[in-house]
Amino acid sequence: MERAIAVVHGHTLDKLEELLDWAWSDLVSPLRLEAVLPGGMSNINIRGRVGDSAILLKVPSLLPPFEENPYDRLFDVSTYLADAGLVPAALRVGRLEDNEMTPFIIYEFIDGERHPSLQDFSLGDLVALKTVRHTLSELSPPGVPTFRTALDYVESLFSRVSVVIDRHSPVESEVRDAVAEFLRLGDRLREHAEGIEDWSVKAMHGDLHEGNLIFSHGRAYLLDLEECAIGDPRIDLAYLRVQPTEYHNESLLLSLLDGATYDSIRPLEPLALGFAIGWTLERLVLLVSDRVERNATSGYTKDQMLSYVNTKLREFQKGLST
Repeated sequence: MERAIAVVHGHTLDKLEELLDWAWSDLVSPLRLEAVLPGGMSNINIRGRVGDSAILLKVPSLLPPFEENPYDRLFDVSTYLADAGLVPAALRVGRLEDNEMTPFIIYEFIDGERHPSLQDFSLGDLVALKTVRHTLSELSPPGVPTFRTALDYVESLFSRVSVVIDRHSPVESEVRDAVAEFLRLGDRLREHAEGIEDWSVKAMHGDLHEGNLIFSHGRAYLLDLEECAIGDPRIDLAYLRVQPTEYHNESLLLSLLDGATYDSIRPLEPLALGFAIGWTLERLVLLVSDRVERNATSGYTKDQMLSYVNTKLREFQKGLST
């Protein structure tokens, strides 16, 4: 199979195979990397095989140094949730024996169906997703952050963005303006969050969009669990609606997923929208600060990310005004 990208973190895919063979010393079959997949902004995803088994390798999209392995906690969370049948199994975590000690994690690769929009979900998909969400909400994934109130969730969001800004102050005026506008709206979002009393303190995915769902043999699987937390699972439903660049009136579908009226989900939309903006701003600042591996495959340019942020900021401001 043709390999879409020749070099990742300074290594050819052939060299990555060699490094992984050293790191995964008890392999019974050779590991073969096949193709770099388009995907998220946090990881570079590389499909491969170990014998007859399909695997997915993830390495960071950010450049070194890698002081901590960001995949250690993710491995524990994934292993716990895989035992419940909610996610692909995590097979290995560690560091490559290269100069940067590059972190990696390897999952089983599930070849299933993905949908570009919630409106493309079949009734069976909705039932499968509802089942997965309910099961997740009753579990206690290890080592994930806990937000005991909506305000805790909001404070954590703005703290994260502030840390990235302090470390990598953007020099481009358009990016600085977007960051300033987001931080300016922080007090209004905090005030909104203080008024939310219905907060379940249960497990949620934290970054639930269509790209982080895959359907196979009548089951739904959750992908990319970096944002998994104890908070309120309805955040995930609000995020499904407000995160896309353009969204439609999907309140009925979301109500079916939650088993309640959309009135209980609506107050969480500003929080979900705030997360979508903050998360994207973090990546945008890192991108313009040259902290992103040049072969990262999210496919989003600076201008596209900035356009998305500005569109969502307008929706954010409108939502906080109603």
